[in-house]
Amino acid sequence: MTLFNQIFTWMLVIFFFLVLSVFGIELNTTRNFLLNQQTADVNNTVNSMGLALAPYLESDDKVAAESVINAFFDGGFYREVNLTLLSDNSEIVREYPVQIQGVPQWFIDLDIFPVITEKQTITSGWMQLAEVEVVAHPGYAYKQLWKSFVQLGSSMAVIFLIASVVIGWQLRRSLKPLARITQKAGEIAKNRFGDPIPLPPTIELKTVVRAINVMTEQLKSYFEQQAKEADRLRKTAYRDPVSGLGNRSFYVGQLKSWLTESGVGGMALIKVDLISEAYKKQGFEAGDNLVERFANNLTTTIITDDSMTAARLSKDEFVILAPNTDADDLRLLGESVLAMVVDMQADPMGLTPPKVAVGLAVNGGGNRDASILLSQADNALSQARNTPDHPVVLIDQSMGDAAMGKQQWKALLHEAVAKELFVFKFQSVSDSTSKLLHQEVFSAIEKDGEYYGAGHFLGAVEQLQLGETLDKYVITHIMKTLAQDK
Repeated sequence: MTLFNQIFTWMLVIFFFLVLSVFGIELNTTRNFLLNQQTADVNNTVNSMGLALAPYLESDDKVAAESVINAFFDGGFYREVNLTLLSDNSEIVREYPVQIQGVPQWFIDLDIFPVITEKQTITSGWMQLAEVEVVAHPGYAYKQLWKSFVQLGSSMAVIFLIASVVIGWQLRRSLKPLARITQKAGEIAKNRFGDPIPLPPTIELKTVVRAINVMTEQLKSYFEQQAKEADRLRKTAYRDPVSGLGNRSFYVGQLKSWLTESGVGGMALIKVDLISEAYKKQGFEAGDNLVERFANNLTTTIITDDSMTAARLSKDEFVILAPNTDADDLRLLGESVLAMVVDMQADPMGLTPPKVAVGLAVNGGGNRDASILLSQADNALSQARNTPDHPVVLIDQSMGDAAMGKQQWKALLHEAVAKELFVFKFQSVSDSTSKLLHQEVFSAIEKDGEYYGAGHFLGAVEQLQLGETLDKYVITHIMKTLAQDK
């Protein structure tokens, strides 16, 4: 039950009992008045009748006495008149049956009025002539009381209804601020704050409304601050603070989403040695400035399509996701990155090799595995770093070894050393007279029927810093061959 219903119900109950009490008091006052009036009337009638009958009783004129009784009986509200003559004990009796018109029987059955009887002895000097007894008729009293009951009941009912409407209206008006507070609490629970609640005229509720308004403003400010902080954290979680590009987490999410939708297009993995040199030789401030400059050039001149996504993976590694591009478009993108970095090198003579490497990987849509595509781009980058004069290499998914990344090459190289999977081929070198000068040795890896030439894995060897291990292995095996056949 709502607060309005509770207060309204109790106020109506209290007011009802108050009206009922007033109704009972007024009805009882009317009853007492009618009862006293009836008693006085009977008493006066008995006295008047005694004075009127005395002369006729002295002369023993019964006919005249009976006429006087009939006159009194017909002119008043009496149920019974009984005259007893003491001389011969004869009686003159007049009775009127109790029939009350216009009053419900249930009201008469309540016996509101007692039977009023008045007796008097008629005397003449010292002589007692007769006794007269008058019993009042309650009809008039019941009629008057019923009339008062109906009028008073109707008036009280109208007053009760009017008072109920007024109480309900005033109570609802007084509790309207509470309804607004309840509504405001519901809106706050849904993070909707809106306008402040108008101040009510009630002093107590005015204090509560002020507190609610202040709390709402504080919560609104707090939620706005939290929203800004959440937005900042979200940007921090997916954005690189220096370059303003997406970070690794952002890029992996974009890559997986692209592969799930279509997977048609390509990606470019970029390693900018110019940036790493700046960090190493000039410090973090110079390196950050160069990163910011590179990212700005990248987004303004290279990223020409809204569908493209650029991200910074590490200090000097960047990546571009280019959906719906073919090999020619992707190669053009790589050449543009190369030209951009060359311009940033501030080498007008063009003598310094490009301090950047770009690995391009094309996906026709059949591959939906992100790790395979990343390995493909990583392998392309490794090969690009082995061609410093023009470090842009594009490979596609159709090349079996191209799908292998750093970790796959690392595992394969360690396995090849441990299980001696390396094979060597010898090529003779002769002079102009066909005299054998020496033999050149070419190393390769054979595993499960697959042949991996040195051109395939040397980039990974350099990037994984496994050159010393591979050199020792090759020299050791060639020394054994020389020992057998010098």
